[in-house]
Amino acid sequence: MITEDGRRLEYGAYWAGLNPGAKHFLTRIANENNETIATINYGTQNLPQGCPNCCQGCDAGAGGTPNCTSGAPYIDSVTLANGTALDFRYVLMSGPNGTECVLDHVSKGSTVLVQYSYSRVGELSAIAYEPATSNVVDTYSYDGGFAFETPRGKLGYSFDNQGRVVESAGTLQDVTVDWATRAFTNNLARGPYGETMSASTTYSVGNAYGTMEPRLSSSTETVNGAAATTQYLWHGTPTTPGAEAGTIDPAGHYSTSTFSQHTSFPYLLEKTSSDRGSPDGGTGLEHEDYTYTYGPAQAPIQRVDEVRKDTIIPGLPLGTKAVHKSIYWDGTNKLKESQRTGYTVVNGTTEHPTYSTFYYYNDAKPGWFSPCSSGLLDSGDTYLEVHGPCAPDSDHCAASEHPVTAYHYWAPGAAVPKRGELHKVIRYPEGCGYRTLVTPYVGYDDYGNVTEETDPNGVTTTYTWDGPAHRMLTRSIGGHTTTYGYDNGELARIQHPKGNYEVFCHRPNGDCTGEWNAKVQWKAKAASSNGDGWSEKVKYYYWPDGSLNAEEYIDCGTTSCGTGAAGTIRKIKRFASDSHGNQIREGQGGTKNPQAPFFTQRSPIEVVRAYDHADNLSGLGQPFVNDGLTPPPDCTSGTDSRCTALRYDMAERLESVSEYASSSASSRTCFWRDAHGNVKRVAQGCAGSSCGTYELPTDSTCAAAAMDYQYDDFGNLVKATLPDTGTTQRGYITYEYDAMGNMVKKVTEEMRATSAYQTYTYDQMGRLKATQPSDLSVSLATYDYDIATSGECSSFTAGDAITNTAGRLRRMTDSFGKTWYSYDAEGRVIRELRLRSPTDSRPPDLPLARTVRFG
Repeated sequence: MITEDGRRLEYGAYWAGLNPGAKHFLTRIANENNETIATINYGTQNLPQGCPNCCQGCDAGAGGTPNCTSGAPYIDSVTLANGTALDFRYVLMSGPNGTECVLDHVSKGSTVLVQYSYSRVGELSAIAYEPATSNVVDTYSYDGGFAFETPRGKLGYSFDNQGRVVESAGTLQDVTVDWATRAFTNNLARGPYGETMSASTTYSVGNAYGTMEPRLSSSTETVNGAAATTQYLWHGTPTTPGAEAGTIDPAGHYSTSTFSQHTSFPYLLEKTSSDRGSPDGGTGLEHEDYTYTYGPAQAPIQRVDEVRKDTIIPGLPLGTKAVHKSIYWDGTNKLKESQRTGYTVVNGTTEHPTYSTFYYYNDAKPGWFSPCSSGLLDSGDTYLEVHGPCAPDSDHCAASEHPVTAYHYWAPGAAVPKRGELHKVIRYPEGCGYRTLVTPYVGYDDYGNVTEETDPNGVTTTYTWDGPAHRMLTRSIGGHTTTYGYDNGELARIQHPKGNYEVFCHRPNGDCTGEWNAKVQWKAKAASSNGDGWSEKVKYYYWPDGSLNAEEYIDCGTTSCGTGAAGTIRKIKRFASDSHGNQIREGQGGTKNPQAPFFTQRSPIEVVRAYDHADNLSGLGQPFVNDGLTPPPDCTSGTDSRCTALRYDMAERLESVSEYASSSASSRTCFWRDAHGNVKRVAQGCAGSSCGTYELPTDSTCAAAAMDYQYDDFGNLVKATLPDTGTTQRGYITYEYDAMGNMVKKVTEEMRATSAYQTYTYDQMGRLKATQPSDLSVSLATYDYDIATSGECSSFTAGDAITNTAGRLRRMTDSFGKTWYSYDAEGRVIRELRLRSPTDSRPPDLPLARTVRFG
């Protein structure tokens, strides 16, 4: 079987039973190159004595021999691509229909990764993850229904006589299902904050055309009696496949997609276009078109060929497009070239460049050009090199500066478990054949976690992990070790190299004991892992729905405090949230009682916020003094003068910001956008209740003094027209860019008057090398990177040595002189050595030279 992503699933374990008949079990997972990702091995050799033989109920084949020699259905082990083997072991249990073998645990060697427990055959009671080192356990119970509990909460289900779920009861939310009306409701019991709030969401199911899965038709959220409905649109008929085709939000705004059927495979859909922000389901504020290609016969997966948008450069014919095209290596689904073609402006002239990024996999195959990494083995699904973005020349980057990054992998014959894993990353600041910046990955554990890596400066970092959960336990760099600890899988403590701790406690008591909670109960800076010897602490309180209620900032008052010390409260912050979890109220100061409604516990200073149906910030109140008599600002109305009102367009993009200088006079800032979503005009101080369109603004006087921005099809700002950049009329600033998106030229209105401009140059990694004016009269600044040249810093004392500069800024030269930077093992600046021009060889203790040390 070939999956949509090109993976191969092989079912090579054959089992023939009398009932329900023959079965084929998965034995191998491979990538598109037929390279093994995992092998599943079956067998009975490790089954406990008394387990039913896998041939029980087998059908004797034509030769009279049962067809279950593969050992299926008992998985004995799974071997991963890096050589790691996982063992599956079973336990014998008695059930109502006789003795059965059930999965007991999965292990790697002697280490148990997952342990399973059962209340009886067919009923799982618990799953313990890494039981020897972790306390993470999921439990399951059955009492006329089904329930399970994880460390993060409980969830239970009730069923009708047809086995259908009719109710789901959780810690925070309850869901009821009415199968007669084909609707289900999600009820959220809100805590008593601000005002008592009741929230529920009811979902309705549309026509599924018989055999197809039910389709969500609409969802109606009701909060304190006010309802908002989102409708879901679908493509499909009783005889064609279906796909979600868009939504209509509560404000009536459409986001839609169109589909067509493949001509040769009518049950294969192609998404041909998408529109975001439409009033009626037609063309939206943002529109894209798509075309597709299909892979080779052995893996004919659907691949995006082109994504097309209208150009945003003015003056071009209607319908002119910017295109993002994906080109694949022949006979494979491997991406060869990501190509972007569009329009930009250079020296005031519209140009039509193409920028490409090339991906190379193996130079051993005909036509596979990999210039920096010749002779390397094929890396399978992963590329060996990436070149670009660049200006292309046929199937490779033209002779211009462009980024080159190589990825080397451990060979298939390397030691377990690093075989096939990333070996090193090589960057070429000056191109192939010149100096390199190499980051080797030396070691891995059995689960693919890096255990040792070395940066381009030769600094080694080592890691330890807790295995398959991929949680870091230690990180050691430059002789300094940071240790991480967990509680029920959540971060509980960090021990820094100096021995001090940051504690994140999920338990209520001061020594971090008591019942575990998914929410952090307090955090502290302390001398021990349980919070003993703390100096600073923050306690957290939550509403019944889990949203944040209050933060209590506590000072020890002395050097350190014991776990039972109360400390002194220095600050209280209080919060309330809406039904989506957005913070709508925040207060500072006052007292705290988590059991009382928010409005009964005044904070001296409060801020009110409001959000719209899409969770966009729609109102921001000015901080106000809560005296208990004056009602807080009503930021939901959009008309309260104590609030800043924010409004969004049909594509949920910021459209206007209204502020009030007095209770009656408002000032509006308007934003207009181009077809790609970039802001193309900002106008301040506008009157009127709306902004209008770009072509017909509501306040023409305001728009005349606006700031206009022109972007190109590659997302670069190419022109900015500002109100105060000209003498008699608005002047403008122009910008030009290279293939990487780096600005290479800037012309201001003043420069234009004298035909001057400013240039910027970069190395092949996109790092800024120099900025200077067009007449080359002076170099404003130059930047040097990586390892110093011979003798460059020979006059510096040993204590001021330039260290760990590979891959980092080493020296900056500006109008003052030269500044060198030195780094510690973790890449933090620890010294700046400054010398006055023109020399870089004078001892740093002379006048106009100094050393600044950090850390």
